[in-house]
Amino acid sequence: MVPFKTLLPLAAIALLSACGGQPQQPEPVVRVCRYDYNHDSTSVKWTAYKFTEKVGVSGRFDTLQVSGTSEQTDRLAVLANASFSISVASINSANAERDPKIREHFFGTMKETSVLQGRIFSMDSAMAVVELTMNGQMHPMSLAVVNSGNEVKLEGVIDLADWNATSNVEGLNKICRDLHIGPDGISKLWPEVKLEIRTVLTEVCE
Repeated sequence: MVPFKTLLPLAAIALLSACGGQPQQPEPVVRVCRYDYNHDSTSVKWTAYKFTEKVGVSGRFDTLQVSGTSEQTDRLAVLANASFSISVASINSANAERDPKIREHFFGTMKETSVLQGRIFSMDSAMAVVELTMNGQMHPMSLAVVNSGNEVKLEGVIDLADWNATSNVEGLNKICRDLHIGPDGISKLWPEVKLEIRTVLTEVCE
């Protein structure tokens, strides 16, 4: 004879089976995260190259205005339609003697001497095409997209000849000739410049 205590759980199982029921599981909680542009985390870094060996000299622009961003559930979509304006006067190479020379003899001899303007033309997880206007010329530049968590970086090397700025490079090198003489005795300032645009998006999850 089956003990009464054993019959109770068996009866419960039979009842559930008869009703076709299963123990209900709680609904999974789905978190929805949205991302937005954070201007305070944004920086524009540049690296120019001197000497035949291409020794890098780095700096940044301290004043940047950005428009056209929007809150999105996709990180990269936040920046997909962004436009920017960079103040040339805000160039900062951490060298009080170098910066005025760059402003006067490089940017100061261009057709537009106060700002660099640009917009993101297209962007995916690997590459961004950015239209940059400099020296009165608009030219696209391809920058690699590096996305790590909420940090997004656009980086790549541009050739200033694409913006007809070779003579501006030569003019700056003439002013800084002695400072650009490498071990081989040649004074050289390259027209290639590396750019790195970095921002950390704000994340809000509900």
